[in-house]
Amino acid sequence: MSLKYKLAGILLRLMRFLRSKRPVSLEGRNRQLEAIRKQINSEKEDWLSKLTVPPLDGDYLLVGKFIQIYAVTDFSARRVVGAMQEIALGPDKCNASTLSDKDVLEHLKRMTTEWAWGEKIKDPVLRAHRTLTMHRIHRHRFAHWVVRRFVRDDVLIVLTMNTSEAKKRNQEPHQPGHAIFGLFHTDDILPEMVKLQRHSDNLSEVAVLLENNTKRLRGISRQLPVALPRCFCRTGLVSPDGPAASWKVWRLASGSNRGFRDLPSPA
Repeated sequence: MSLKYKLAGILLRLMRFLRSKRPVSLEGRNRQLEAIRKQINSEKEDWLSKLTVPPLDGDYLLVGKFIQIYAVTDFSARRVVGAMQEIALGPDKCNASTLSDKDVLEHLKRMTTEWAWGEKIKDPVLRAHRTLTMHRIHRHRFAHWVVRRFVRDDVLIVLTMNTSEAKKRNQEPHQPGHAIFGLFHTDDILPEMVKLQRHSDNLSEVAVLLENNTKRLRGISRQLPVALPRCFCRTGLVSPDGPAASWKVWRLASGSNRGFRDLPSPA
């Protein structure tokens, strides 16, 4: 590792320590991201080497853990859909294993909404669906885009030069030689991981409950004639966190070498 990167790492750790004594507010983090976006867009050339450094080891752990928590949550969602299909349609008509990730989310919401399940199950499943939908785009970026770190702050930069990605995110043709990018403050990622983990645990418990009772529930879509696990009686399981709440603290600035568009909150 070059001396430049070693010194940058030392500086970042020092700044993180100092900032831990003085937490940056949400408004302050948003101002940081906006300032960084403007600085990147004002650079005419070589902004990647001037303003960013490779991720720290802790950044790799953060990104990898986020991806895996999402993967486990998606896995549990697919199990729930499969169990619901088996209960309603029979084992020969289940197609949960062949659905795309996006279709799994659509089936999860539709089947849970249309069936009058007990609220102790319906509520946490729909909350988990909203969180999965919200963070699907973030999981995709962390998994498929380049991740860098801004040279002076606890901010991660994700970027791509993929033409199809540019069209999907910015709704405009990709400019040759340009990259679209997004900015994440690490202080905003951690609480979202905690929330995603909670929903992952909830979906897993619902999946186990349905899978263990498919025969008893088959053909019954208006009631749940089995004892609910004690976990479903905890207040924390259904604590309110509407679909827009996370987005307010998960501030994402995006842009390219020339221009900027705010990404809308996922539906």
